[in-house]
Amino acid sequence: MRKLLLSLVFLYLACAPFRGSPYSEVLITGERDLNTKKLPDLNAIETDAVVRIGVVTDSHQNYRDFRTVVEQLNGMSGIDFVVHLGDFTNSAYNFEYDQFIELWNRLLLPKFCVQGNHDAIGAGSTLYEKAFGDANTYFESGNYRFISFMTNNWEDPNDFSPQWLLDRVQETTKAVIIFSHVPLMDTERYSGNDRAILDQVLQQPNVILSLNGHNHTYIANKVGNVVIIQGARVEGENWLTVDITATTISVLNSKGEASSWPR
Repeated sequence: MRKLLLSLVFLYLACAPFRGSPYSEVLITGERDLNTKKLPDLNAIETDAVVRIGVVTDSHQNYRDFRTVVEQLNGMSGIDFVVHLGDFTNSAYNFEYDQFIELWNRLLLPKFCVQGNHDAIGAGSTLYEKAFGDANTYFESGNYRFISFMTNNWEDPNDFSPQWLLDRVQETTKAVIIFSHVPLMDTERYSGNDRAILDQVLQQPNVILSLNGHNHTYIANKVGNVVIIQGARVEGENWLTVDITATTISVLNSKGEASSWPR
């Protein structure tokens, strides 16, 4: 019997995927460049005069709740794409990336994923780039530029560039929506020249909306000309939908709380 058990253990180890250390840059999933592959047909998202974005954030540790949220979003109508605002891992281990990607791929809608600070620990930035692509990037529809900005100045200072963000905002005449994990107005993380540039970003007349996670609580208000919405962490059934039209920006959260602002 002992020999049989040992044989079964060795057979399992022989068949199981080998990844090495959880701190390594090895992913079991073979999928790459997921953000580009999973984006919507951007020429089509404005045909009904409303851009509707589903928003989730900070799903780390709450995989069961995240699975429920994915099922709920799959059942909704009218969503053009879903954005995850980061912290989908707790320690950026490679197996956490694999586990998240498996759940993320259950979401049948077009989708995009931002890198959070937890996702950048250790080899996290390399894993993110392997799976999703550049952490600083943008995509466009007819009237909008959507910018994903990497806010991890402590975890990945070499790739943190407020100037990159300001340049991407100033070079376009389109209305700009910014996706980030840490709020751009965070004064604990950002000071000095970084703080000055991020303030300048939020003062640009074409920036209409900034979406972030990180702090785990829901906040929605307007500061100057910019609507700033912070998503609550995935705990229970937390999600948002944000509607953008030519005249208004509106948000509805999973608890039924709604707000709207003129553009």
